[in-house]
Amino acid sequence: MKLSGSHTCDDGPFEAEEVFVSQMNMEKIYEELGLKIPILTQQTTLHSNVKKKGNYVRTIPLCWIIRACGLPGKALHTGIVLWYFSGLTKSLTVKLTRSRLKLLGIHRESGRRALRILEEAKLVEVERRGHNSPVVTIVMGAL
Repeated sequence: MKLSGSHTCDDGPFEAEEVFVSQMNMEKIYEELGLKIPILTQQTTLHSNVKKKGNYVRTIPLCWIIRACGLPGKALHTGIVLWYFSGLTKSLTVKLTRSRLKLLGIHRESGRRALRILEEAKLVEVERRGHNSPVVTIVMGAL
């Protein structure tokens, strides 16, 4: 931004001159004034070839989250587990196992109740198969 020349503002006209200050000079000025302001010495950029580290939950539709937030118990937590594994498998249908519930610290009975609540809210469809883990399909059409 160049401010050299004559300018006006709410307080009236003022004169400004263009000043170039290197980073080293700014560090000295801050130090002399007793200011502790962090100065970036390197600009960091993300390149397309840099791989993301860590695990992420895929994007969840806001209206699905809003409806799940209003549900009691661990319904939202269980929904997040479903969306996470949906993102990993690239399918809206996933098997909800005990170990997957344990990922977010959800007890199997809490998960069972939460799944029933999500089903009653029409956010998921559940195929129960006896003593095997249920197969859950996340419902997008009711949103």
